[in-house]
Amino acid sequence: MQRQVWKEQIDCYGVTVTGATLAAAPGDNTGNGTILAGPLPPASAAANGGMITGTHPVTGAIGAQPYEVAAGISAQCNTDGANHRTYQCVAYHVDADTAYAVDGDNDSTIYWVRNPNWPGTVVPGAFPGALNIPGVAVGTDEFNGAPGGGLPTATWTAK
Repeated sequence: MQRQVWKEQIDCYGVTVTGATLAAAPGDNTGNGTILAGPLPPASAAANGGMITGTHPVTGAIGAQPYEVAAGISAQCNTDGANHRTYQCVAYHVDADTAYAVDGDNDSTIYWVRNPNWPGTVVPGAFPGALNIPGVAVGTDEFNGAPGGGLPTATWTAK
């Protein structure tokens, strides 16, 4: 619901960033989100923190939504580039064996991929090296059956 309300404000999606206030939200023209490291408080009008931000490709309007990240979590949201017509978000806990993802073209489905070798291999702000995150594309569900780096099931699987 949070991302849908924000999308309606400026009519585009956004990416994850940190290190700015909502009042000075940077927007985005690349589609590449920062991997956020938890614990990270949400940005506010006066304090730096996590947020999802984007820039409308025609109007130049910048939107931003606070985004909090829990301890031990790595989280990243990307879009299809400067047009921000769709998105994908991935989250992983550094002590877990499962990563989760959602695709904006099928946002009612949560995907997972599991690998028993992942726990403890990275710190917050990183994903396991074997984790494969497909590129973002408009009008396709990139995670459905895509290679994810899991063991024994190697593909992203609908939950």
